[in-house]
Amino acid sequence: MRTSTPSELEILGAAYHDSYWTLIAVFADAGIVASVAGTQLTVDGVYYDPGLISTSGLKASLGSSVDRVDVVVQNTDWRWTRITATIRTSPVFCTVGRAIRQSRDGTWEHFKLLSGIVVSVVSNQATATIQCISDLYAAPAVGALGSVSRSCRFKFKDPRTCGYSGATPTTCNKVFESADGCLGRNNQHRYGGFLYDIGKDTLYLPAPDPNSNPYQGGGGIGGSGEPYYKYDNPYLLGY
Repeated sequence: MRTSTPSELEILGAAYHDSYWTLIAVFADAGIVASVAGTQLTVDGVYYDPGLISTSGLKASLGSSVDRVDVVVQNTDWRWTRITATIRTSPVFCTVGRAIRQSRDGTWEHFKLLSGIVVSVVSNQATATIQCISDLYAAPAVGALGSVSRSCRFKFKDPRTCGYSGATPTTCNKVFESADGCLGRNNQHRYGGFLYDIGKDTLYLPAPDPNSNPYQGGGGIGGSGEPYYKYDNPYLLGY
């Protein structure tokens, strides 16, 4: 949960205040940062064009963080359609929030409610609906859509993913069990590929050692002591 500043608490405690949804979408491949709000305004040094029509509201569940919001914006000049027609090789990052100030005067304050990526933009001649999912939700959901690869998919030394900060070596073969890869750099915990064995159609776990089992007998270690497990997807051992 975010901590509100004294000025934000003062605005929220007022009897009346102005409040508008905001959206920032960064289309890196097109070199465009689109900022739009329910009205024309500037807050925290960011100028927002008018044209944000509505949102679905932040969707969350008990015990879970906010994971998704749909934002509807004007598209009468086909702006969003043209932007999304650009071939994309990198994620479209987004921030959704609300700009709030005391009614008719005062300084705008910005509440960041969700940050993540844009997963779809559906548009017509009048509007565009932009679906955003949060960082925490995007990590496993979007990662699962990537291709399975034995080699790490992260950029070497990228602080956001690989995280290796040593001066040497200057290259990496991106193999999990390799002296010239994650193993040799003590960096296996940041490995960005998939570990799997295409030579097996089942996954066997080694039997527990009866000598280390404090509850021997009575089926405590599963009858014969040789447990057998079969998974629907036996090839994927870990990420």
